[in-house]
Amino acid sequence: MMSPLTRDFVSGAIIQSGSAFAPWALTPKEEARNKTLALANNLGCASTESKHVVECLRKISAVDIVQASSRLYEWATAPVIAFKPVVEGESANAFLPDTPENLMRSGKSAKVPVLFSFTSGEGILFTGYIFNNSKLTREFTEGFEELGPTTFLYRDYKKYSDITKKIRSFYLGNENVSLKKALQIINIGTDILVVYPIHILTDMHLKYAKTPVYQLMFDYRGARSYGDLYGDPLHNYGVCHCDELLYLFKTNLYGVYHESELEMKAVKGITKLWANFAKTGNPTPNYEFSPWDPIDMNNLTYYHIDNNFDGRTVKNALSDRISFWEDIASNYDKRPLV
Repeated sequence: MMSPLTRDFVSGAIIQSGSAFAPWALTPKEEARNKTLALANNLGCASTESKHVVECLRKISAVDIVQASSRLYEWATAPVIAFKPVVEGESANAFLPDTPENLMRSGKSAKVPVLFSFTSGEGILFTGYIFNNSKLTREFTEGFEELGPTTFLYRDYKKYSDITKKIRSFYLGNENVSLKKALQIINIGTDILVVYPIHILTDMHLKYAKTPVYQLMFDYRGARSYGDLYGDPLHNYGVCHCDELLYLFKTNLYGVYHESELEMKAVKGITKLWANFAKTGNPTPNYEFSPWDPIDMNNLTYYHIDNNFDGRTVKNALSDRISFWEDIASNYDKRPLV
């Protein structure tokens, strides 16, 4: 939608569990270079000359490069993404010539209908493996002041320690970080890494593209969940990142699997909603489903799919959590991306 190389070919967009404004979406050039040099050093390509590093890395297998990237984690598997896109600057073949914010403000983003979706427990992706490991749980709960910013990717804020205090107050009621607060800790990741970034992109799209935006909160969990694969098969913490994909695409992760009657309702329902949007720009163009209206930023609405796979519009469901992060963004400075 934002790249000059592709935006003219886009007639609509379905954006699931992500946003160009997420803290895992972009990285400053200096940080990207430093991580690349660290990776090169791990692979025997040590040099401060970019040309030499590139020539050496091209001789290394992709498998070895990916495996070596895990050595860049600061703790456990955090930060979750080592190498993120950078703003390239203006050039003939630049994929991303400017920041997403600047591209949207200047009208250089595709002016098309957009459907956003997110799951109610996106944060399971970033925390499930911690809760399933007693050593990591102990380190995380005892060292939250340092590991919270690393895990939830808000260390880019200059006063991240102050933000940690506010997070503890808002989400945990100033109580200790512990497994008893697992769902609240998951909400931290859900909000800062997915829900609030989607909110920013929605706001920008409505202001500058001025085309319809639909938002879905997917809150249906069947017998299978990616939460089992991301680290904790013993506990049901909710609807994990990627769980809606189980009803959109076949997967071999669970071997031979026969969906229940309700799961087949989910399969048929979500594929129909997605197909309707792809064909018409409206996920509910007829009376087959309850109406799913475009979002209005003055009255935050989501199409909520619950555990019976019934869809209905809910208003201001996450407004207090979004307001919390709006306040953080307004009052605390981050490192610039360019």
